[in-house]
Amino acid sequence: MRRVLSDLSRNLVAGARLALGLRVSVLSFRVSLGSLVALLVVGVALDIAFGWVRLGTGARFTYFGLQDASVTTGVFLFVTAIVALVWPAGIVTVPASAA
Repeated sequence: MRRVLSDLSRNLVAGARLALGLRVSVLSFRVSLGSLVALLVVGVALDIAFGWVRLGTGARFTYFGLQDASVTTGVFLFVTAIVALVWPAGIVTVPASAA
């Protein structure tokens, strides 16, 4: 669990740097099933939080919002699958001096 949280924080920092147009190394990202699931959970939590802020303090949780979250999750998984198909598995390697 500690490794998943560490990888998640590294991915969020690297993603923020990338979004701001700063230089980011490919090795700054950690790719694993655990980090994918953690990123998905963070995305759904942010979706719920932004919806609550947009609707105000009187908002209530309903199951109709799950449709939007499921579409967002589907798009996220589709893009992840496309990226996995475009880049071969061995394209990113760790240099021997870094290991």
